[in-house]
Amino acid sequence: MTPGNFDKKTMLVTTGAEAAALEHLERLFGSSVEPERVAAIIIEPVQSEGGIVIAPPGFLRALRDICDRYGIVLIADEVQAGMARTGRMFGFDHAGVVPDLVVMAKGLAAVTGRADIVDAPTPAESAAPMRATRWRLRPLMRCRT
Repeated sequence: MTPGNFDKKTMLVTTGAEAAALEHLERLFGSSVEPERVAAIIIEPVQSEGGIVIAPPGFLRALRDICDRYGIVLIADEVQAGMARTGRMFGFDHAGVVPDLVVMAKGLAAVTGRADIVDAPTPAESAAPMRATRWRLRPLMRCRT
């Protein structure tokens, strides 16, 4: 969201912010970076560090569509607001969006996600045993879609 589309007094995203942000992202893909070179988009569905700023559900759904169109991994940062602090388990649940990976803390410090993503990393054959186990992902849960 651009600063001009955010009302600091009401802490709400103003009309047009969603479209402006999505338009800017598409313009970025057309001018600065090929979308095929983008590994992931990380979003905090409910920002709470500097006040409560909630990503509009339509914006989250549009990001999901963009990520699906270009093969980009959608990561939801639920460190501040996850674990049912929004009335649902996660902030993205309010939009009906399923991210590819979810980053959590507080009640459960973990990264969860689609099985094909979290099962993909394998340690390098030449890596020392300690380093190899350090980088292997051991998810507590996996989302199957």
